[in-house]
Amino acid sequence: MAIYVIPASETPLSQGDLFINVPYWRPHRKTLADPWPNVTQRGNLALDLQRNSYAVLATQTCDIPRTKEFLFVAAYPATERADALETSDEHPMSEGEFRNWVVKNLHPRFHFLEQYEVDGRVIIPELDVNFRRPFTLRSEYIREKLLPDGHRVLCLAEIYSAEFGNRFGQYFARVATDRNMLSI
Repeated sequence: MAIYVIPASETPLSQGDLFINVPYWRPHRKTLADPWPNVTQRGNLALDLQRNSYAVLATQTCDIPRTKEFLFVAAYPATERADALETSDEHPMSEGEFRNWVVKNLHPRFHFLEQYEVDGRVIIPELDVNFRRPFTLRSEYIREKLLPDGHRVLCLAEIYSAEFGNRFGQYFARVATDRNMLSI
């Protein structure tokens, strides 16, 4: 069974659609030590234009016709993520650990997408979707700008789209409890 489907122009949007070169605005901090800008204070919010090489539509397919904003999750080439995790001060992860945890989809924060080639041309490299990096875009913008300009390059097949949606939902549905909490 194929993991990806190449969308035709009339293919409706669905959860798991892969987009390239997706621009969005993100709040700006000068350094990691600075607090995030308070959006209630006028004039103090600075935004930076970000451009993700890859993004995956995370809005559930049943909600797409009536929603005003679509939820996306940033995706990165797996080689970049493996290098970044290996040199991380917070949670270093070797290349072997990356392959054992992320590529096999055992790490709850990441979802791995395989490379896709057509006639020897790489459409997408191995991608690592980081569930911690969601962002939203207006639905009109997606329909009027990104779809006609060919930013959507692939769609996940229905079963893989369902798996992606399930993992994304599970990541944000985690319940934090105190380990020392007494049983009732």
